[in-house]
Amino acid sequence: RWFLRLTDDGQTPDEVSYATMIYAHAKHGATEQAEKWLQHMLKAGVQPNVVTYNSLIVACARNGDIVGAERWAYEAENVDTTTEVMYRPVRSSKAEPIVVTYCSMIDAHAKVGDRDGAERWHRRMSDRGLLPNRHALSSVITACAKAGDALAANQYLMSMEKAEIQPDVVVYGSVLNACAKAGDVDRAKKVFQHMQSSGVQPNNFVYSLMAQTFAYSGDWVEVEKLASMLTKQGLAMNAHFLAAQLLSYGCARPR
Repeated sequence: RWFLRLTDDGQTPDEVSYATMIYAHAKHGATEQAEKWLQHMLKAGVQPNVVTYNSLIVACARNGDIVGAERWAYEAENVDTTTEVMYRPVRSSKAEPIVVTYCSMIDAHAKVGDRDGAERWHRRMSDRGLLPNRHALSSVITACAKAGDALAANQYLMSMEKAEIQPDVVVYGSVLNACAKAGDVDRAKKVFQHMQSSGVQPNNFVYSLMAQTFAYSGDWVEVEKLASMLTKQGLAMNAHFLAAQLLSYGCARPR
């Protein structure tokens, strides 16, 4: 309605006008409508910028259309970012638009458990000379966690620290999740201790993951220690922790 009012007043829609329309549809996952507005934009002779393509990437990703997201990401890479207008339809950010492109692609692949795709876009980002930020590295770690690759998740954690990016409890939780899936008790212990020594306090989710890791090996003694730590920290046991605790008793040898 407001776009039509703009044209009815005799004004020519510019890059910002079209980008806003595309974003409005994209944030609701309406890919088809967003792409139609892109076509209107191109027919009007207005060239899209990276931010416009980022909106389309988000729309595709929300619908699980990774192929479509990659198509727009390649277009974003081809845009001359040196002449780009740094405009974001709704909220501003200090991140460069092309950095957002790579983070969005890494995140899209991570959400569907595609570790190879997440790592591929991480490499493309690095090859372009862009330093991955917290979000990018966290997403790659999440992808590794879903694949149960504790070693790779831990390596990305170390890369994060090497880049002087302080991991938070969510990142540590993702690494511990990978350890739990891989049954890597020793690595889980080291990550848990490193997290605490770094000044990051474990939450219920982290305690539950640690309990789960010990539970499969029947180490109920370590699970009981975790329960004591959790209580002293003032946290309440959740259903996941209690389930792990029961599992540790069931898997204990001898019974």
